[in-house]
Amino acid sequence: MIVSEADLPNLHSKNVSSINPLRAGCLLIMKNEARTYLGEVLDVYKKANRRHGSLDIATSSSGLSYLSIRVYLPLTVDNHAGNEAGSLTPSFGGEDEAFSDSDTEADSLAFSCRSGTVDIHTHALAADHLLYNLGCKAGSGPPNMLVLNPFAASRWLALTRKKVQERLVIRIPARTNLVSDTPSASGLLVKDTGPAVN
Repeated sequence: MIVSEADLPNLHSKNVSSINPLRAGCLLIMKNEARTYLGEVLDVYKKANRRHGSLDIATSSSGLSYLSIRVYLPLTVDNHAGNEAGSLTPSFGGEDEAFSDSDTEADSLAFSCRSGTVDIHTHALAADHLLYNLGCKAGSGPPNMLVLNPFAASRWLALTRKKVQERLVIRIPARTNLVSDTPSASGLLVKDTGPAVN
């Protein structure tokens, strides 16, 4: 096993339970096709009767459709453009910029939800993009910035190690039939292997 239960307790449930529910303000470790990032929950959605409704609290990630989140990207030191002292800027890099297994310290992890003067938000697929719920008290800091507490930082580091990132698979739902709005023949979740070949 690449990640031990001691490093990431309740990984099988994505750490969402009645003791640690999903609600507005919780910090999540998320992963999409391009990157791994932190998300602050703004709203939780579940589909019922062909409509998506907002939930105040969710004690399980199963059955959830979307999460409305504020995206926090790891800050890196930018020494470009003649800036001798360097400045902290969000890292927009993809998987090739995953944190290494070496000297990243848990107390030095800082994140920003800003790109220039704009906050970054998204709707994420709850079942596919949510990796781990860090809870509501996982970080602190001034507006638009976030520093993880050591407990949450250790979980971030465990899931962003290169060996773990190489093994994580993003599940993409099978295509739907546009006429009946039901899953395609297989109805299976598959790994995206690139463009379809006819």
